[in-house]
Amino acid sequence: MKKVLTLCLITLLWSCGETEITRIVVDPGFSSYVSGFTSGIISSQSTIKVILIEPFEGAEDGTEIDKELFEFEPAIEGKAFWVDDQTIEFRPASKLPSGENFVGTFYLKELMQVPDEFEEMRFGFMVIKQNLFVAFEGLRSVDMNDFSKQELFGSLRTPVMGPIQ
Repeated sequence: MKKVLTLCLITLLWSCGETEITRIVVDPGFSSYVSGFTSGIISSQSTIKVILIEPFEGAEDGTEIDKELFEFEPAIEGKAFWVDDQTIEFRPASKLPSGENFVGTFYLKELMQVPDEFEEMRFGFMVIKQNLFVAFEGLRSVDMNDFSKQELFGSLRTPVMGPIQ
């Protein structure tokens, strides 16, 4: 009975912890073309970036890129811009949904000639789940002769930090 419970617990924990973004492994061969990209857990107001190894000839800082360099699942509306001659930034049109997992595809082939296996780079990231717990403990007068000044007592908790008193 103990073995069955242990096996069930391991299976449950493994299946709950496994998401599509944790299974995406970017081919190390992309390191010949890309030095960095957005991954892990990001803010709902973050941009998505890809940084190239070499400067791209013709890139102008701050200009919108007219080529379709990114695709996301689920879809994200937005536009790509050159930050500098090596950094491309996709700016979502609105806040990203809290707790959502995304799979991105970066079309490297739109910028340079690369071997077939490096034309499209798939990567994953997740938007941090916005969560707030408020425990209201009450109001107290600062001065018993002047009720215009009050102190609010309570605590706030988020998944990222502990309580604030």
